[in-house]
Amino acid sequence: MTRIQSIELRHLNLPLIKPYALSYRTFESFEPYVVTVCTDDGRLAFGEQHISPGSSSETRDGGWNFLQDRSKSLIGHSIEAAAADLWNHRIQSPVAATALINALDQVNEPERWVHDRSLRIPILSAFSASTPEQIRIELDEKMDLGYRTFKIKVGKDVVEDRQRVQTIQDILGSRGTIRVDANRAYSVKDAIALSQHLDPTICELFEQPCDTHDWEGNGEVAKNSPVPLMLDEPICTMDDIERAATMQGVGFCKVKLKRFGSLEALCKQSRRLTNWAYRLFLVMASAQTSTAISKHSSQPSIFIVRESLTVALKFKIKRAFSIHPSNLTMAIWCLKTPCD
Repeated sequence: MTRIQSIELRHLNLPLIKPYALSYRTFESFEPYVVTVCTDDGRLAFGEQHISPGSSSETRDGGWNFLQDRSKSLIGHSIEAAAADLWNHRIQSPVAATALINALDQVNEPERWVHDRSLRIPILSAFSASTPEQIRIELDEKMDLGYRTFKIKVGKDVVEDRQRVQTIQDILGSRGTIRVDANRAYSVKDAIALSQHLDPTICELFEQPCDTHDWEGNGEVAKNSPVPLMLDEPICTMDDIERAATMQGVGFCKVKLKRFGSLEALCKQSRRLTNWAYRLFLVMASAQTSTAISKHSSQPSIFIVRESLTVALKFKIKRAFSIHPSNLTMAIWCLKTPCD
């Protein structure tokens, strides 16, 4: 029986070329966890996840502590036993647990998650410009790079958001499309007000206007919006998807690996959807997850889409942790100097 021989954890700091502004936080860098699992028969696999502070109650320090604690307990265990342990403790730090579970999925069945043909996945681009001149320049630059869909973040000031979105639509015209994301920041009143300025010929969808738990409020916006709503943070189980399917005006659900826990769980939901009447369904995933989902889904109305954020080529290891069965020692480093 294959057993876990060692686990290495790294918490990276990936500086962004441009700040990524959300309604609740502006990111100057991303700090993903990268997990490496090695087995006693020489198999090696990686997992990664990123905790976004403010997106949920999960914290980066909490996730790091979870990864260290669980990793120590998994050494010497079979892949199956380790996976069961992680699922039993996943509620403590769902995103961090997913990084480990993802690695176990791949080390257990490596051939299952490798695509047997070339894969083309549309990539949409983040968008940061705010003034008309900046908007014109950024649109032209990114369209020259081949982008045709742009993610517009809103949620801080509905009047300013409305003016900015209108300007983007006017300048973009028929050359491409946008998706507008409020990251849960609006009241129902403000969300409906903004939605009235979304052009259905340019704007594909309006994402998560109101609070995660405000199903009624999001539903009210969906009924009044001229473009379909997409739910994000509330979509954590198949029950959530089924509930969204009954809501007038909700055309998309965003399914994320970190909320469903494993590649297998994500593929299971994909297969179940093949028997449904969904015409629009969005899977938002990493390249790794996109490969897995596309390989296991025959549903043409499941769209796999990735977002592009430009990161600097240089990065630093913010902290690292390794554990091996020979001496059960661990090493932790914190690099406080900035990238060169």
